[in-house]
Amino acid sequence: MTSASKSDTISLGVVRPEMRLKKLKITESIESYTQALPSLRQARFGSYLILPFQTEEGRFQADWADRTFTPRDVTTVDLNEIARSMMSRDGTMRVGSCWLIPRGVLLREIARIPENPRSFHVSGAETDRTFSLTDSWLYVFRSGVAFLALGVMFDQIETLADIVNLGGVGSRAAFSFEDAGGRHAFAFEDWIDTFTAKVGLQRFFGGRSDPFLDVFTETLAVVPERFADPDVMKQAAFNLHLMIPFDNPITDNSEEDVRFVYAKIGEVSRTYRWASCITSQTESYIVADPEMDLDKQIKTRARAGLPIVMLALYEKYTCLHYTEVIAATDLKHLDQIGKLKMRMLEFQAYGTLAPANLSRWHNIRLIYGALLEVNDIPAAIADVDRKISILSEHQAALSAQRAAMLSNLITAFGIISILASVLSIIDILIGGSIAIWASLILTSILLFLVFLLAFFRKKRE
Repeated sequence: MTSASKSDTISLGVVRPEMRLKKLKITESIESYTQALPSLRQARFGSYLILPFQTEEGRFQADWADRTFTPRDVTTVDLNEIARSMMSRDGTMRVGSCWLIPRGVLLREIARIPENPRSFHVSGAETDRTFSLTDSWLYVFRSGVAFLALGVMFDQIETLADIVNLGGVGSRAAFSFEDAGGRHAFAFEDWIDTFTAKVGLQRFFGGRSDPFLDVFTETLAVVPERFADPDVMKQAAFNLHLMIPFDNPITDNSEEDVRFVYAKIGEVSRTYRWASCITSQTESYIVADPEMDLDKQIKTRARAGLPIVMLALYEKYTCLHYTEVIAATDLKHLDQIGKLKMRMLEFQAYGTLAPANLSRWHNIRLIYGALLEVNDIPAAIADVDRKISILSEHQAALSAQRAAMLSNLITAFGIISILASVLSIIDILIGGSIAIWASLILTSILLFLVFLLAFFRKKRE
């Protein structure tokens, strides 16, 4: 790697003061980072903007999705057979399905853009940046949650910050596309409304707010050269998470939900190829590729990285979804409680996956484990278990009430039957002969003697 010139010096200034960012400490890694800057400045970027949805039983239009999109199974060897079976259409442990949404289909069926646009734009008060769309993905799970991974590519990392405004209350940007007829404004909210109407989904948190308010970003940066220093690689991945240029290596000590995973050092080159920065709302992945083939790398992420993120988000949002389902369920009906409990038990039994069972590769297990940890998913799953116990207690109480009511009804009918029998006997005696009276008296005496005999025998024992 060539030595750095004056133009490659690092700016240590704060880029976004509202994030309470602190300057990078001056260490021996500064020189290494400066040397890596020429490679980092050539980075190309792509991202999957993952939006959560939910659906009710029978509403999802699977046939329409099969006709319009491209059904796919998860086939990456980075996951073991159990994990792949969970997302395979003929898998014995299937919990969901996925579809590839080609770029042209997205534009035609969802965006309703008739021609292939030259470019897309996101504009702020003083900025106007371009981006492009790539293939997207749809994941739908049997628990009732679904995710749309909208694929975008761009040349400046600030473009992603303008699109999603991560950590804010909504995006203030305006969107447009350009074709032969000029610039045309559009709103992602309209795209989402069209998508949900056609496929039978609804926004997870309802309403028509900014669609990127609850987005999870799976972001990729491709650089031409491998990393000699793991600290430099981790810093670059952290900058990618913050969506700020690599020229400003800064830290944020206020962020506690940050985890790093990176590849082992090359045995021959003694350098590192990739690193991942994982938080509760982002996975930021930086990889060295001498060919700088962003299309290839983003397809690789879709095939190998996206299913891992989807499995973690599926577990997180399924726990939230069941809380809403319980609130909407009529808990006076035992059959509805039973069905809901069965769905929750199936989710606990084979709908979740421990990191040890995900992959044969240690780094993959670490990424998945970090996603579970920073989103506190194990605690959410434990909360599902508590909800099942509460439902079981409520179900038992309802069953006891119904049993007591049935017992009271039987007792009431028994008393009525006895009274009817007594009245019938009295009626017979009133109009009966001496023989009937004599039979009644003899029968009473005989029953009394039998009672006395049983009483004295029991007393002797």
